[in-house]
Amino acid sequence: MIKKKYLNSKKSFDIGITVDRTSPGEMIDLHRMTVDEALPALDRYLNRAFMAGLNTVYIMHGKGTGTIKRATITYMNSHPLVRALRPAWADEGGDGVTVAVLVN
Repeated sequence: MIKKKYLNSKKSFDIGITVDRTSPGEMIDLHRMTVDEALPALDRYLNRAFMAGLNTVYIMHGKGTGTIKRATITYMNSHPLVRALRPAWADEGGDGVTVAVLVN
């Protein structure tokens, strides 16, 4: 927990901030989500994965119509924690999975 002390002309007080560094796992499953549900879930996952020190993560979006796949790839292309993207190999999930390499 990080404690910061803010000074006020009348009084000072402590604010506690807790950072969760537990690993969310190497994969997130976005199946059966709408784009409006998937993108915030993906953002939370990427932040937690970065804080946990993960280097490579797997985004399971499924094949379906490709809507979630396109939305997640577009989103991750401009995400500050994502260094690179690549399609998953067949033994990693093939077309239904995108692999993201996070910044160090």
